[in-house]
Amino acid sequence: MPDVRVSHFWDGNTELVEAYKTILPTKQESSGRFLKAWDVYLLFKCDAQWRHTPPAPNYWMHQLPLDPRRKLRGAKLAREARKLLKL
Repeated sequence: MPDVRVSHFWDGNTELVEAYKTILPTKQESSGRFLKAWDVYLLFKCDAQWRHTPPAPNYWMHQLPLDPRRKLRGAKLAREARKLLKL
């Protein structure tokens, strides 16, 4: 997103993937296991605090075999980001 207030991070060591798999609702009913939270799009308010564990996002979408209502749709993600950025 072309806005100086937006940051993009790459998690090459999958540390956040592991942390977010239990913060986000990724548990699979069939196996009881958590999916790794990769290919997710997380939006936070500007006052989000990252401490020992990462914060829950204010809004998120994914490209995983999870809740289809949260499946990535660019226009919807952009609307939610604008709300948080107060544009």
